[in-house]
Amino acid sequence: MFRKKSIITLHALSIPLLSLMLAGTAHASMCKGLPSEQCAAENGCGWVDEYTRSDGRKVSGHCRTKSKGKQGAETKMEMKKENMAMEKEAKS
Repeated sequence: MFRKKSIITLHALSIPLLSLMLAGTAHASMCKGLPSEQCAAENGCGWVDEYTRSDGRKVSGHCRTKSKGKQGAETKMEMKKENMAMEKEAKS
């Protein structure tokens, strides 16, 4: 009896955990392989131009998931600039 309840509880907990783990891969698979035009049209995707790594290996242009952290940093920087401008106006 106890064993059945344990298995049911474990199964019930594993489904939400699995969905959280796979949530990040949704954008990655959505962006992977898209040409530049379609990549630009997708909200969560961004195009990376061709470049050469420091070891000399060339990496072709490709579509990838946009970084959430960088977007947040850009927003914080914009807010900081606005605050500095407002402080400067207040002093004038």
